[in-house]
Amino acid sequence: MKLARISERFAAMAQSHKNISNKTVIVLDHSSHFANPSGIVVDYDSSSKNRTLGFIPLHPISKSLWTWSVECVLEYCRMVYDIFPTGRHIALIASDVETVVLNSWQKEHQNLPTFMEALAKLGSPDESRKQQQDGGIMFGLTEAIATLTGCTQAQHEARTSLDGNEVVNRGRIICITSLSSPEDASEVISRFQDALIEENKKAAASDQLMPIEECELEVIDLHPLSSQPVLASPQFHTSEGLHCEIGSHKVGKTLASKILSLVQNHFDLAITTITGIPMKEEQNAGSSANYDVGVLHDKKAHDEILCIQRVVGAADTNSAAMASSTSSAAPGTTATTSVSALTDKPNSVTLKWSQPRLSVSDLLYSTAAFRISPVDVNSRPSLCLTNFLLNGRQVILEQPRKSGAKVVTHMLASHGGEIFIHCLGMNRSPLEDPPSISEGPGGRVTDYRIKDFGAFIRRNRLAPCQEVDCDDEGLPVERAKQQLERMTRNYPMTIGETVLYNLHTCIDPLLETIFKPSLSEVDKMKCREIIYTIVKMEANNEPLPVPTMTTVRKGNKRDEQYKQLWSELESLVQSAADLSPGHEEILDCIFRCRTPASGDLARRLEKTTKAETKEEGKPVKRSSDLPGPAELTSAVADILSTDSPPPSKKANVSLTGSLFKPTGGGQSLLSMWTERLKMVHSQKHEEFAGRAESYGAIATLYPNLKMELKEKHANTGNVNKLPGKAS
Repeated sequence: MKLARISERFAAMAQSHKNISNKTVIVLDHSSHFANPSGIVVDYDSSSKNRTLGFIPLHPISKSLWTWSVECVLEYCRMVYDIFPTGRHIALIASDVETVVLNSWQKEHQNLPTFMEALAKLGSPDESRKQQQDGGIMFGLTEAIATLTGCTQAQHEARTSLDGNEVVNRGRIICITSLSSPEDASEVISRFQDALIEENKKAAASDQLMPIEECELEVIDLHPLSSQPVLASPQFHTSEGLHCEIGSHKVGKTLASKILSLVQNHFDLAITTITGIPMKEEQNAGSSANYDVGVLHDKKAHDEILCIQRVVGAADTNSAAMASSTSSAAPGTTATTSVSALTDKPNSVTLKWSQPRLSVSDLLYSTAAFRISPVDVNSRPSLCLTNFLLNGRQVILEQPRKSGAKVVTHMLASHGGEIFIHCLGMNRSPLEDPPSISEGPGGRVTDYRIKDFGAFIRRNRLAPCQEVDCDDEGLPVERAKQQLERMTRNYPMTIGETVLYNLHTCIDPLLETIFKPSLSEVDKMKCREIIYTIVKMEANNEPLPVPTMTTVRKGNKRDEQYKQLWSELESLVQSAADLSPGHEEILDCIFRCRTPASGDLARRLEKTTKAETKEEGKPVKRSSDLPGPAELTSAVADILSTDSPPPSKKANVSLTGSLFKPTGGGQSLLSMWTERLKMVHSQKHEEFAGRAESYGAIATLYPNLKMELKEKHANTGNVNKLPGKAS
């Protein structure tokens, strides 16, 4: 239920943002102050380069604040209508002593030519006419609120329909004006709140109007280059149903960046910078240079590429690509500079121009397509790229990489006179067959233990159980987790990493038994038989029946295989040694039977000595008191000959039979014939009783002699300790 409520809340937030973006009112300050020059001069007579003596150049043009305002509005509307031809409504209002509404919410008025015609009829502000009263911008803001209360065609159809869905009226107001002091910002917010309340009361009493449930106010305080901004930092104000932001900006690149940022934030857009576009120069037709072009589109076009970057850990790929880009603009061009200055934002991705050798039909499938709009529409690189696409050509984009194979991610193409950016599928197509379980990264075939893993899953399946009281061992699910953790402590993933798990014929009884909660006498006998069989094979220098791919060490020597087998067997039993005393007995049996290295032997002898001295009440020997190498060798022989119990007769069966029959090649004809002769002779020959019960090729004479001597000494000691007896 909580997850459902969270999903509904996020859906409501997304729908709320969409409704706010559906209606936007732009208010322009048409007072005499905006007739003042902005401080930016445009030299339009730069084409006459060869000036003769006495030539008088034309005076440069100075752009006014009103010109900058109109350019910002037209650029804002152009980007919106390029990406959203329908569904986004914009209204223009010019504010002075009296307000002028330049268009309505009708569909035929929602286009760029209508705006340009209305602004041309309005004309520039009259510099000679002074503003008669303060707060002239409030007339435009009040009219903007009244315009938002009006219904669009979609809202009217939704209100009059009988489906019962509630229609909520939300909108946004963008105001371009000039403030005199910081106090003017607070006054504008206060008076706007009062006007919003009054207009909502009027709309509530009318059948044709709709009250505004949520409104956003964005005030751009515009100043020329020569003056200082009124506000050092943007001011924010939030109340019930109203969110305000006021910021001061100078004309030029700062204002252009602000308008681009507004478009991105208001409509969830992102920028893709196409770098490395080859273009021929006008001056030198034989040479070419690389340029960058920025395009604006829906933010969803970057979802897959950003997700992959987060997984791989390449969040800074874009900044590195921009730093190492090979693009270089020709002198006098401002396309690269303006694009890099405007697209240095978080919602920006850099992709490289690619020239694939395959045709477009042979490329990856397209997962999504979104309309685009050039960031700098009047630059020469943008014009060349747009004409290239409109002529029926396609542009392939790839991720910039310093090394490795290139990754094609997007494609630019024109459809019906509109340019789209296609998101190409970088993963396996859902229409293709799913990959095999044995297929690794890049299609590489691996030797995963698939059958063993399937048996492991069947063995660890959970089943419902009756409600039981919590005992000392915890709940059944906790015990299941502990068993799963114990069984996966040593679990090789591939066949080539293990020797133990490739001996299924003889090791399976131990693998099935060792993880039981407790071991019976029959289980312990089976485990000992398997261990004694491995000891017998190692003593007879018989090769292990494992596949040839089970080679993790160079040379695949027989000693190395046995060493790895004992190590894996010890780790396996060690992970289950804490289950019961029977498991500890199996682990001690492995310690006694395994031929250890010098360091392991010293450690085990020290452990055995400690256990014996604790039982007899004698002091523990130190590591310095351990025997030398010669004595260690004899001790190992004693352990294998006397302490270990004799193996059963099942273990004395010839190891060349079907039980340990090699599964792969590796035997010559001579070795096969020799093994056959040994098997024939072993059937006719009766083995010596002493050698049959011994470990190795050398039989131990009088094995019970030491035991009789120990019993005799023990009996003598007990007699001396009897009370009342004198020595």
